[in-house]
Amino acid sequence: MNEPFGAWLTFLADAKQYIASFMWCLDGVSGSTARLGTGLLICWALTRVFWRGRHLTPSKSTHAAREKKQRWHGFYQDPLRFAFLPPQGISLANSTKVEVSENEKCICKVLAMHRPTHEPWREKDASYPFGWHLAGRRRLWEIRVQLQFKETPQSQIYFGIMLGKYVPISFLQRQIQKTLVAACRSIVGDFYHSPGDDPSRVNGELEPPTFVMPIWAFDQMVVSDPGEEPDLAEDLEGFGIKRTDGLSKYIKAVQAATDTFSKDKVYTFCFWGVSQFLDCMRWEICGGVVPMRMNFNNLCGAPPIYVAMYEMPSVTKDSKERRHLLSLKKHFFHIAMWSNTSPPPREVLEQFVSHDQEARKGSTPKDIRTKSRMSCMSNLVCWDQHGDNTWIGG
Repeated sequence: MNEPFGAWLTFLADAKQYIASFMWCLDGVSGSTARLGTGLLICWALTRVFWRGRHLTPSKSTHAAREKKQRWHGFYQDPLRFAFLPPQGISLANSTKVEVSENEKCICKVLAMHRPTHEPWREKDASYPFGWHLAGRRRLWEIRVQLQFKETPQSQIYFGIMLGKYVPISFLQRQIQKTLVAACRSIVGDFYHSPGDDPSRVNGELEPPTFVMPIWAFDQMVVSDPGEEPDLAEDLEGFGIKRTDGLSKYIKAVQAATDTFSKDKVYTFCFWGVSQFLDCMRWEICGGVVPMRMNFNNLCGAPPIYVAMYEMPSVTKDSKERRHLLSLKKHFFHIAMWSNTSPPPREVLEQFVSHDQEARKGSTPKDIRTKSRMSCMSNLVCWDQHGDNTWIGG
């Protein structure tokens, strides 16, 4: 018996029971008293029965609200993309599918969520992916990372953003950059920042423009036994510890965890602190750092930007070389990120797409054709911008 039909049978049985009770109560009563009693009992009975019955069939407004809430799933699109390095294909942000990458250092899972700044009207009823989590919050985006180490880290871990190459900037742009860096410092505290090495002045390997933070700059950390780690696409409220629980307490907890990193634990990190200044969807600096929004490319040249977590075990306190050179880094994960509102040069994007196709050599011809069409539709947009940023750095 299906649930609605069974519920209606219960409804009718209740009505029959109430009527039988009324007849018993009125037995032997006559005149005006009987009429008054009958009226009151009928009103009471109808209120009880129909109040209960009204919940058996949702109202039209409830159906409409539910359909409206679900309808956007089939039509939502946004321009944010990312790809693991070495390339293993192009991934969509705001997907409930958790992306997985594996290297000699660890198994890494990543999920990126972003508010629909490209379609701000969606904020009214949170009709976008992870609206249940992001709506009404100050953060524009949140990155969630889950690591299970194959090799425990041997030195300090850094997490942050790098550019592909040195970008010459004007005096005004440099002042804006300083303002942005100061705003980020007020949120996350200490970090390492370098404008990168100017190739016209530095010989040999060049340090890319770098903005990285210690691991306690993450806003939330969860330590779990394998198999008991939280799902990155679900609500993480109540898991682990947050910076908002008290900065001193949080730093001590993170330091204790990093001092005892283990291959037998799973570590979940969430980051959103500086998101209020960086609208990645529209590829703009925002949040009052500058009087008006500014395109990322004014400070970072051409996309993509690179998000990474790494250590430099060969660098010690006594090392003369303190720059964050690519050759010194051991990556836990390394990601290229861009928005199709301001896409990378074609030759850069094609590197990710070609590797994406190569990774599917085991698929059937039909699968390859279908996935290739979908990849081209969602990722190969037309643009007029051309550049020379072909070095996959960071």
